[in-house]
Amino acid sequence: MDLVALQESRWPIAGKLNTKDYIIYYSGNEEGRYQRGVGFAVRRKIESTVICFEAKDERLCIIRIKGRFKNIFVMSVYAPTEDAEDNIKDAFYERIEEEYRKLPSYDTKIIMGDFNAKIGKEQVWKSVAGSNSLHANSNDNGMRLLSLTWAVNIKIMSTFFLRKDIHKATWTSPNGITKNQIDHVLIDLRHSSHITNVRSIRKAECGSDHYLVLVNLLQRIKIEKQSKQKTSINVNLDHLRNEKIRKDFQLKMSNRFQALSILAQGNPEEDKIERGWTNIKETLQNCAKDVCGKNERKNKKPWFDEECKEKVVQRKEGKETWLNRKQARDREEYKKRSRETVKTLRRKKREWVNKILEKAEQVRTAKNSIDFYRSVRFFRKGYSPMPYGIKNTQEKKEGMGEQNPRESGTG
Repeated sequence: MDLVALQESRWPIAGKLNTKDYIIYYSGNEEGRYQRGVGFAVRRKIESTVICFEAKDERLCIIRIKGRFKNIFVMSVYAPTEDAEDNIKDAFYERIEEEYRKLPSYDTKIIMGDFNAKIGKEQVWKSVAGSNSLHANSNDNGMRLLSLTWAVNIKIMSTFFLRKDIHKATWTSPNGITKNQIDHVLIDLRHSSHITNVRSIRKAECGSDHYLVLVNLLQRIKIEKQSKQKTSINVNLDHLRNEKIRKDFQLKMSNRFQALSILAQGNPEEDKIERGWTNIKETLQNCAKDVCGKNERKNKKPWFDEECKEKVVQRKEGKETWLNRKQARDREEYKKRSRETVKTLRRKKREWVNKILEKAEQVRTAKNSIDFYRSVRFFRKGYSPMPYGIKNTQEKKEGMGEQNPRESGTG
């Protein structure tokens, strides 16, 4: 999927995180608490289409995507639960309405997220919510959401499409019996025909009690061509600390420079300086590659080993078995595997942290100040989110050329 709206990320503050296939923008609690949290995961292939990301608070954030003919605004929200106080609910929906009215009327505007709202099949709301909801009657959060649709002229597309009940439910209770449709997708009335499909994907497994909701959006986006950046030579220079490798490197360098000096005698004087510098640079780089080898790519989660992978696969298989058989014992087996997976991941990470501490103690004893302070800095600094920036509109217009449009699938 090109764009994924995230809820309950539980990351504090706001920031940007790079992964292998996605760029994650997130908005959390300003006080640094690991509560609630929303965000977006943007596929790297369409990263150039992101105009800006606005982190409002731990319940609301907005991302703007450059379209071929019009831009796309997507709002990720996480609503209070049904049992929350009325003043908290009122403040939340007032905030959505306020932020929504600030968006340009011409662009496509979409709201996605966990609304904790049951939408019923009441005839009076048929024009904005359809008649294919999982529930017969709306709860309090559902009525508030329906009132919002009338206020800002939008549609709830997640209850418009005729689907099996298993493809409507988006949340399962801890006992595995109760299933609700509380995650919804809304779009402005003018562009409601652009959403061609909404359904739950039950097999997507990440240890959550929510299902992934797939949204197909028929919209062209503008992908900008990215200029190729020159990458530095990837050489593991730490190997030169080894005396044997260092002598081998010196010997190879001496032999190659001797051969170069013989070749340089026959070159014209006018090209001697430029060609000599090129030869020296290439000789150094090639010798370093041959002797030292390349730097191994650092794993951001070195503690995530084969045992962790096996536990995650077993949890996924357990969920698939439970969904196919629908037996109580399969449900209990899945919950058991899920608990074991979480315990294993926590244990592995704790063991990895302890090893770093032991290594720091060893290098301190050995008076290796560089490695010691590197380990100390790792624990003192902790995790720091990457800051995200808003691209300059004028620069975007000046650097805009003919780009290849594509259709966007959003989840």
